[in-house]
Amino acid sequence: MTFRKKTAEYRLTISMRGTMRSGTLHRLIINHGGFSLIEMVVTVLLVGIFGSMIIVFFGSSILKSSDPVSRLKKSADLHKIMENITADYNKYPKWKTSTNYSLNTVVIPTNVNGRCYKCTTAGTSSTAEPTWKLTTEQTTDGEITWELCTSPIPPCAFTNGKVHDTNSLTALQNNIGAEGSSQVNGYGKYYVDKNTFIEFDPATGNETSSIKNEILKVSLKNEIGETLTALFIADYLL
Repeated sequence: MTFRKKTAEYRLTISMRGTMRSGTLHRLIINHGGFSLIEMVVTVLLVGIFGSMIIVFFGSSILKSSDPVSRLKKSADLHKIMENITADYNKYPKWKTSTNYSLNTVVIPTNVNGRCYKCTTAGTSSTAEPTWKLTTEQTTDGEITWELCTSPIPPCAFTNGKVHDTNSLTALQNNIGAEGSSQVNGYGKYYVDKNTFIEFDPATGNETSSIKNEILKVSLKNEIGETLTALFIADYLL
């Protein structure tokens, strides 16, 4: 009985020691295997606080960092639109030296005199610009013969040889669109802020409205409110 009792006590002692060691090992695993719930909650709160601070102090700068590039593009687009309108108004190229010109080609002098000339005899132009005739008389230019444009049909669209007269200015005004309107056409996308004929008071130099249709003032506006203005003038005022 004594031997059996001691054996049972020994087994119980071993079992208790094993249980204690197992519990100690389990606690070690829990304590050193990751974050506790409290640590995770504190970390999340800190991340949220710092994230809010970053948004408050740097959010607008980050969100609007592309604004300067966008503004530059819209500004460049507005200038391009005005260039398109100017190119539409100035349809004919300037005369060049030693250049082959085909029949019915239309040019204007390098020193603009408000007139265009049509090639009636094809060939190569001279090395020096000719003296352009202001009447129906022909202008000789090397192998080429030029005539003042007098036909109101293409390629000479204006009477009396004038490239830009009051009729062409009125046509340009109509092509641009009415004041206060948004346009999307061959020129581009724009808002017409001003599209009217003006003149300048000789005494004061102040701008006034006009019915002479000699000076067309055009002001265009883009989506961000930038405005670009140009004056288109009838040739006989030059």
